[in-house]
Amino acid sequence: MTTPLAKRRRIDGTSGVNKPFRSPLRTAPPPTPTLKHNGNNPSKPSQLSRSQEEQPLAPALPSPAATQPTTQLQPQTRHLLPSITSPDPVPEQDREIPDSDSEAATPLALPSSPNHPTPCTPYQSSVKAPPSSPTRPSIRELTDIKALEDQIALLQSHPCFSIRRDTNPVTLKRLTDKWARAARDAAEILLPVMRERQSHDVLRGTRAVRRERDEDKHEAWKEAVKERERMLEAGVGEGGETMGAVEKGRVEGEVKDLKRLIAMGEEAEDQEEETGDVGFGMGELLKVLGVRKDVLGWDDEKDEWRE
Repeated sequence: MTTPLAKRRRIDGTSGVNKPFRSPLRTAPPPTPTLKHNGNNPSKPSQLSRSQEEQPLAPALPSPAATQPTTQLQPQTRHLLPSITSPDPVPEQDREIPDSDSEAATPLALPSSPNHPTPCTPYQSSVKAPPSSPTRPSIRELTDIKALEDQIALLQSHPCFSIRRDTNPVTLKRLTDKWARAARDAAEILLPVMRERQSHDVLRGTRAVRRERDEDKHEAWKEAVKERERMLEAGVGEGGETMGAVEKGRVEGEVKDLKRLIAMGEEAEDQEEETGDVGFGMGELLKVLGVRKDVLGWDDEKDEWRE
């Protein structure tokens, strides 16, 4: 038994090679072109219509509109549901299928669906919550309120509060004189205490420093006087040369000046030790305290209070 030969496709025929590929899907037939009829040019079928007539028609597929049930909407509800009903009507010229192979067929416009779904209406209960009853203050809050009320009453009873409300010039003058006399009495009491403290602490230390500095200066002056007296006795100057009359007179004048300065310094020290006055008075006290002298009525020239 022999195996039959496999069938081979015959490709030498011109009928199978020249025919273009046809899609099995349904294609809408192009509209019949309308030609103007006149006596000179009789109507002739176009090449496109003859090629379409030669093509076999594909089996018709059921339309999706036929499978969907149609619902009749009342006229009152059609304007309320624009998205549920049919989309915007497409113009008649947009529904035509291009009759040329070069033009690409575009699908019909479909109704646009929102990207985000419409939120549902939240459930609202018909039962209302009872109104909140006012809470009673705690014991701590009552204590704080009582303390604040006491502070307000104390501040309102202060004399400054009544003075601020009273604008009588006579009252203000009387109060100004009263507080000025009180400040003067306080300054008189404080002056001896501050003077003693300054004399024992601050000024005594300053005097010691000044005295030490003066003593060093006086010692230097005394050494200079001794050196110049030796030069005058020897008749020789600082460089070792013989001292002339002019040089000798200059050295003698320096010696006299130094001796006078030494005497003045010693006299000032003796006077300070005897008097013990440190020069701290009422004017210095008010300056240290930062009080203006004209406010309290102090006169530096007369060293007394002005009336």
